[in-house]
Amino acid sequence: INAEYMGTVKRIIEEFWYHIKAPSFNSRMISQRSSVLLFISLCLCAYDASALYGSKSGVTLLTRKQFRQVAESDQPSLVQFFVPGNSEAKALEPEFIQAGRSLKSLLQIFAVDCSAESTQSLCKSEGEMDKINKKTKPVIKFYPGKAADEDDAVIYKGTLQTKPIISFALQRLPSNVVMWSNKEDEKPVQLPRALLFHSEKKTPPYWKAISSQMKGKIEIGEVRATATALFKKYKIDNTELPQIIFIGATSATPVVMVKEKDKKLSLTVVQSFLNTQLANRGSTTTTTTTTSPPTTPTTAAPTTTTTTTT
Repeated sequence: INAEYMGTVKRIIEEFWYHIKAPSFNSRMISQRSSVLLFISLCLCAYDASALYGSKSGVTLLTRKQFRQVAESDQPSLVQFFVPGNSEAKALEPEFIQAGRSLKSLLQIFAVDCSAESTQSLCKSEGEMDKINKKTKPVIKFYPGKAADEDDAVIYKGTLQTKPIISFALQRLPSNVVMWSNKEDEKPVQLPRALLFHSEKKTPPYWKAISSQMKGKIEIGEVRATATALFKKYKIDNTELPQIIFIGATSATPVVMVKEKDKKLSLTVVQSFLNTQLANRGSTTTTTTTTSPPTTPTTAAPTTTTTTTT
């Protein structure tokens, strides 16, 4: 029985127990107590104990029609196909919910109940299930979204636990991030540019997500700590990483994103900054080059709409 339902039952029992302990309670109330207990028992019997993913779980249950819409969207998704009565599916529920909460800003989290007649053919084709019964194990599948360069969905083969599920999803996040170099920097500007200067060995997940969301609008690049020439060119302090700069299509003057000290960058904060800069400096009417060193960068907070240049 899921936590949402049990919470309701607990409140009913607590209220009932409160009345029993009240000074006004007497033996004539026994019949009332019996009625309440009978009511609770009927609730428990009537409830489908195998139901998974309540309204507060953060995991959206999909119909066949809704699944098609998700599969054709631009955003990446993680979808679980399950049979409610299966013991492994029940054990997976809290693990999948926790994984979903950790990944919610990066991709969409869904589940498909394969016990419904309308979804069984979908589960057999997408979940690669031969039969649909209580012995059918749950299947988790990653869909990269139409904005990705690759179209193939991938089935998760690891253990049904939160951390490996998260790791799988992060590894599969589509990325349009360009590894920035002096050569890339000297190319004619076709789109506004956003560069992430960082010291990590891998591309951060939020930057991968940004690259998919901004595809065709902003050229997304990353500059790692080894690219010292670019750090020097854009006057980036390598002791204050990560840092993001935005370069408009018609201006060589970069705008540096201001972030709170000792706080990690998040997808939401970066989205706000880039959308603001895109609205203010995102024109692509003119093609320019940035072969000469840029002027001193200006700074902007994620929600800033105007900046002062120096």
